Amino acid sequence: MKKAIFLFFIFSFASYTQESDFTYDEKSKSIIPKYLGKVFLAKGEPRAIVDTNSRILEKESKVYKTETIKTDKSSIAKIEMVDQTIVTVAPSSEIVFSRFDYKTKNDRKSIIRMATGKMRAYYKIKAKEENDLKINVRHLAMGIRGTKVLANAYEKDGKQVAQVALLSGNAIVYDKVFDKEYSLKVGDEYISVIDHSGKKIKNLKRRINQSNIDYLLALDKNPEKYFRPFLQRVSLTEIGAEEKHPSKKRESQKTQKSNQSNNNSDTTKPAGGNWRKTLDHLNSKLKESNQE
Repeated sequence: MKKAIFLFFIFSFASYTQESDFTYDEKSKSIIPKYLGKVFLAKGEPRAIVDTNSRILEKESKVYKTETIKTDKSSIAKIEMVDQTIVTVAPSSEIVFSRFDYKTKNDRKSIIRMATGKMRAYYKIKAKEENDLKINVRHLAMGIRGTKVLANAYEKDGKQVAQVALLSGNAIVYDKVFDKEYSLKVGDEYISVIDHSGKKIKNLKRRINQSNIDYLLALDKNPEKYFRPFLQRVSLTEIGAEEKHPSKKRESQKTQKSNQSNNNSDTTKPAGGNWRKTLDHLNSKLKESNQE
């Protein structure tokens, strides 16, 4: 009798899930969501795009495997994935969940491909294998376990820049262009610069000072009410990846001397500018809406 009731339940659930956001996996005997996650914090009009179709993402909006998440200069979105990973997409950014094979929160494989902009990712639950969870930032492939990662992808002066930093946990980053693999520790930042043809220009791994790490972690902010800061874009002059024009040589040398004379300078925390104003404005508006 109990077996009959159980089979009836499975049959009923299977019929129900055909038109729902869940499916029943016979092999694992588990209920698997068809969506990747839900938006739990948003401002402006972040969008989910499939081909020519676009929809605005709001709080509780679901995100699906086939969608590209795109923000404009005044929008931002924080997404909680079904495996409890938190992904935040900064203004003027674009990411794609190019792979997301989910069985359980402890058994999944995912690849986030970052096309442009900035993002944060917090993998609360460690991966089974090193290559199960990846973030691809242009020509960088980052294999991670349980960790907090920041990433930037952008173009500057005709150059393509890929930049990643590790705030907690551990990760390995592979640079496809330079054909180099680096193990990152907490506080490590890796930067790779190439031109449009894929020619090598500059790559380096360096440390972020502790005050900057504390700032990026933003421990005094409630993650359910505020957006945490992103990684500041690197200066090409600062890392020696600027154009080598004779007219700029003396200016470059002057900048390098200035950097050397201030080893404790803040290379990650933004000193101001449009990006910081945008984030402060979004958080201010979000706080006002929460009080209404």
